[in-house]
Amino acid sequence: MGLVFTLIGLAGFGIGGQQLALNYLIANAYPTQLRATATGWGIGIGRLGSIVGSALGGVLLTGLGPSGYFAALAVPLVVAGAATLLVKSARTEASEGELEAVAAGGH
Repeated sequence: MGLVFTLIGLAGFGIGGQQLALNYLIANAYPTQLRATATGWGIGIGRLGSIVGSALGGVLLTGLGPSGYFAALAVPLVVAGAATLLVKSARTEASEGELEAVAAGGH
């Protein structure tokens, strides 16, 4: 049960922690003109995910038990981690292109 409570605590941190980091991720991932829209969409999609995720989590927990629930939870966590790395990679490539444009005298 100790492992289950630890995993639940980490899941809770993941749920709350991502909302704290959302503004910082958006500030680094989107140009200034799109940040407000990106923040709104991010919050909206996040809330939709909270509703659907809670319902789906209840179904999985009922049907699979705690170990099956956490095993099923691993798949979307891996996908979310990969998506986060893709956002970072896209921003890094854009930053390099911006630096080349500034070095060439363009804005």
